[in-house]
This record gives sequence, structure tokens and C-alpha cells, in this order.
Amino acid sequence: MKKYIIYILLFFCLSLHGQALFPLLSKTSESYTWTAKASTKNWIDIDMSANGKYQTAVAYDDSIYISSNYGKTWNAVDSGFLWRAVCVDSTGQHQYAIAIDAYIHKSDDYGVTWVEVSKIKKWVNIATSATGQYVTATSSTSGLSDSIYVSSDYGDTWTGILPLNYSWYYVSLSNAGNYQLVSTIHFINGYGYAYISADYGNNWSQKKYGRGFNVTMSATGQYAYLGSIYGDSIYVSLDYGDTWVGKEPVKAWRKITTSYDGAIVIGVVESDSIYVSLDYGDTWTGKDSPRSWRSVAISKNGKYQTAIVYNGQIYINNIYGN
Repeated sequence: MKKYIIYILLFFCLSLHGQALFPLLSKTSESYTWTAKASTKNWIDIDMSANGKYQTAVAYDDSIYISSNYGKTWNAVDSGFLWRAVCVDSTGQHQYAIAIDAYIHKSDDYGVTWVEVSKIKKWVNIATSATGQYVTATSSTSGLSDSIYVSSDYGDTWTGILPLNYSWYYVSLSNAGNYQLVSTIHFINGYGYAYISADYGNNWSQKKYGRGFNVTMSATGQYAYLGSIYGDSIYVSLDYGDTWVGKEPVKAWRKITTSYDGAIVIGVVESDSIYVSLDYGDTWTGKDSPRSWRSVAISKNGKYQTAIVYNGQIYINNIYGN
């Protein structure tokens, strides 16, 4: 009798938790097959909508390219600038792109047409909230200090905040836009701090010290990650950026990004591999071949992932998609 009760309980537990358990096993075993798309270009950054359908990439000395079919095909839509970074809201409708010595460009029609906003700056990085209403951009002035620039009206107007003796570097926003994570960098030694804002970028608290941090955070802002481009551990925070713990491996992280829940984290390392964590940054596995990886984007649930190569192609991982 005991044996039958144990079998029944085991079946119940597997039935109850199966939806969470088996997708994780599937991701671990078969989801990391990458397929080359688009032509060879100096790809520099990429982002995508929450469902992965709308994707936008920028080539450094070329154009903005958009895809509306999960990265399968790409079309050029704007050119003439030294593009640096791009960000896409959760629906894909509102998008922002930055270039060196140029205006911020924004699109309100899924990347089809673009208009210039803001001031001309040496823009470094840009990030948006889920709705596209809150946007934060970082800049440097010939390696000198500058401000964080924030917008709360879909990029129409911009305000400079918190100038420091460091140049502002990478930035990431929570879905609501209230939590923001940004890094600074000193252009002589590469060191700087990670800063956290809990009020839409108006006030900032100095947190982790390190060298050239890439930054990303989950939809709520609770889970946050730092990866140094100069070579260091991945630093993980589970408490909105208050405390940080280093995790292996030590790599020169070109870009890191996370799924909405913060569980799946992907990082790319130039002349190395794509590294994937399925457990909130605790353990990492290298995927694909060594290439000049430059940036990576991930959908809300982690099913769609796209990575780009400088002087190479765009690589998509859509095994769970159409």
C-alpha cells in the first residue's frame, strides 16, 4: 500500500511542477543552436521586443536594420551615422538609436521611419522602459565627464542629470522605468562605479566599484548583473542593486542581457563564445564558436535570442519559435 501511495504522490508532484521542470530541461539540452542571418557587416548592437518578433540592429558605419519576423530577414531603414546602440520597447513600436556626434534618433512605427531628437553628443548607450515612455542615454565628451540624459515623454525632451568626473557608460531600465542601473568609466584606467536609481533616473546611489561594467536588470529591477569588458567575474545582485556577489567565469564581457524574470542571462565575449546561465547567473555554459561577438538580445521569456558579430553576421536562436 505504501508503494502505491508513493507512486501517486510522485505522479502528482510531476504533474504539478511539470510545466516549470520540463521546459527548463528542454532549454538545457536543445535550445542553443545558432543560425547565421543577414550579410557580413560591422554589427555593433541589437535589441528586440518582448515577444522577439520585432528586432533592430545597428551596424557601426552603415545603417539601422529592422526585422519583423523574429530575425529571419533584415531591411535597412536609416543610414549616414556612426551608430553606437539601439533599444526597443516591449511592443516594438517605440525604438531609439544613438550614434557618435549625432542626435538621438527615435521611431514610433516599429523602426520603419526615424526622426532626430535631443542634442548632438558623443552618445554611448541607451535604454528604455517597457512602454517606451522613459528613456535614459549616456554620453561622453572626448573622454571627459558628461551627464546622464533622461526623458519621460517618449524621447521628445531630454534633461541632463548628475555630471561626474567619470564618463557614463552602459545603462539598463526596469519595465516600469523607475529602477535604473548605469555604469561609469574613467577613460585612463577604465575603472568606475555602478549606480542605481529608484526614481526614474532623477537621483542616483553609488554602488559597485569595478572596471568598464556592462549592465542589465530584470523587469522588476530586483535581479541585476554586471560584466566587465576588461575581464572579470559576472556580478549578481538579488536585491535591486544594493549588494553584489561575483560569479565565475572570468571573461571580458562585451554585452550581457537577461529575460524579464532575470532567470536566463546571456553574455557575449569577443573572440570567445556566447555564455548562457539558466539559474540567475549562478552557473554558466559556453555555446557556439569563437567569433567577434559584440552584442546580444533576448525576448521576455528567453525563447528568442539573437547575437551579432562585428565584421560578421547576425545569429538567431529561434528553436522555440516559428
